[in-house]
Amino acid sequence: LRTVMRIDPLLELWKKKCVRRDQLADMTGVDPGDAKTWREFIGRLLDRARDGGAVGIKQLQAYHRSLDFQHRTDGDVKFRGGLSDGETRAFQDWVVHECCKQAHERHWPHQCHVGTNNLSQSSPLPLEALAKRYPGMPLVLLHCWPFLAESGYLAKMAPSVHLDSCWQAVLSPAFHAEAMRLWLGYAPAHKILCAHDATSVEMAAGSALFVRETLAKEIQAAGGGRDTAQALLHDN
Repeated sequence: LRTVMRIDPLLELWKKKCVRRDQLADMTGVDPGDAKTWREFIGRLLDRARDGGAVGIKQLQAYHRSLDFQHRTDGDVKFRGGLSDGETRAFQDWVVHECCKQAHERHWPHQCHVGTNNLSQSSPLPLEALAKRYPGMPLVLLHCWPFLAESGYLAKMAPSVHLDSCWQAVLSPAFHAEAMRLWLGYAPAHKILCAHDATSVEMAAGSALFVRETLAKEIQAAGGGRDTAQALLHDN
């Protein structure tokens, strides 16, 4: 069992008074207040996560804002204080790009929640720009429903984009079946993962059953076999 480091809490560390930022500054030995110190701060956090066994990063930002993270220069960003809405967005964009840049350099995957909530702003299509800018960072799209076609398109067209159907079977086994029908034979099979995202033992058991029932039918319909199931359930 390995873990990934959530980066979305970092997007709130711009406030003038911020207990979490102060605690992390004490832990890393870097008080982030400008572009240079923020880069060092993020690097030390990722190093500490790595030393603790982490293998990647993750964000849940789609629950709160769009996934359109614009590239910002250092001079575009105010890093602390009473930020306006526009300044806050610029800061958040900068932090996400810096995390992705460092993940790219480490060849770490980045799990990103897509869909299931905040539907007007959780389309995966804006993430294509991140995938192209940081090709060394495998970008794993989580959930994807109801943006199944859009997610499948990105996985087919962008070499670093992968698909994880986690949570689909919990929402409805029919959603997982729909995803497999859309993705198998279209998106490269080595880019499709079938996880669970369960929050209880009962949910994990139910998800495992639904996922396997779906795969038994849809893989056969797509002309695949046990090797495809092995890839989707484990190897990928």
